[in-house]
Amino acid sequence: DGNFPPLAFINENKELTGFDIELAQEVAKRLGVKFRAVVIDWDDKEEVLNNGTVDCIWDGFSITDKRKNQYEFSFPYLANEQVILVRSSGTVKTINDLSGRVVGYRSTSSSRDAIEKNPSFMNALGDMIAYKDNKSVLADLKVGLLDAIVIDSIVADYYIAQTGEPLAVISTSLSAEEYCVGFRKTEPELRAEVEKILKEMYVDGTLASISKKWFGKD
Repeated sequence: DGNFPPLAFINENKELTGFDIELAQEVAKRLGVKFRAVVIDWDDKEEVLNNGTVDCIWDGFSITDKRKNQYEFSFPYLANEQVILVRSSGTVKTINDLSGRVVGYRSTSSSRDAIEKNPSFMNALGDMIAYKDNKSVLADLKVGLLDAIVIDSIVADYYIAQTGEPLAVISTSLSAEEYCVGFRKTEPELRAEVEKILKEMYVDGTLASISKKWFGKD
């Protein structure tokens, strides 16, 4: 969605960049096809894939049981967790402190799935508010309009490290998940070819190099 650092985001030079962008660029190069990254409305991802606007969804795309019926998924290439992010100066320190509080999350994301997988947590909340993108939900957390947000650990950790904002991740995660590349159900051959290239990139060290650039480690 163009706002998912460090995987895919628009930088200060108005350029689309990130870990997933660089992976996809290299795969396209080895496939012998022209690379074009398209920023989409995340709510419309299934539609723009199936109508041919894009050929795959590659931007911190978590595999879920529901999505397995909608997409042809690659093997997992990156681990992630759904975590709770709060203001470090606030009164919320543990997951139990969120009883009766207001929590935000990005709509049509696996953050909502993680909340629903923890019914005792969800039922204890005062309210849940869906946002179109991470930028908006993070902004409202910072100014105190939200008590906490549920967000990908990859994004939370990178955001704190890059901005130095006084935010903290609660130690209890809501769910573990994995990122995959999503293709049309009718194109398993394309998925298989991308997997083949990713394996080659693993063997020759390209994946490690890109990982170290964005995460500081392999």
